[in-house]
Amino acid sequence: MIIYGINPVLEALRSGRVDELWVADTRHARLMRFLNAGSKSNGADADAALGQFNFTESLEGTELDRLFLPSALTSMLGRLWVADNGNQRLVRHEAASTKIALAPADGTLGQFIPPATSMASPQGCGIDPVSGKLFVCDDQKHRVLRYASAQALHDNAVPE
Repeated sequence: MIIYGINPVLEALRSGRVDELWVADTRHARLMRFLNAGSKSNGADADAALGQFNFTESLEGTELDRLFLPSALTSMLGRLWVADNGNQRLVRHEAASTKIALAPADGTLGQFIPPATSMASPQGCGIDPVSGKLFVCDDQKHRVLRYASAQALHDNAVPE
């Protein structure tokens, strides 16, 4: 599927929910959700945008309801993780499919913790479907962080 009007699209994720697509719209500091994505025509509007009040706003922020350069997405069992590069963190959305505009994230990783385990530039993230471990590519620190079960992590948990 080609989706127009997003500059640049760095990451798209088809969630576990049937025919739901999430897109990290980096330039506009938001996540866009497309329900029934397979039946939408090219250029169709998103059904929701997290991180902004509406589809025309592009405000960055450090609060839990804002993003700054979201660059990657991963999901497992309804929990959506977003690499929020500009804020040097991962944000967690529980039951992301039910959230509306400016719904705050439910938690974070990588902020307000000792420098050795904090993030400098999370560029990518993924979950191992077998072990459930969460992996984060921290570009500026030239490393990959591995966290215990992505379903059980609490705010500012430290990597393994």
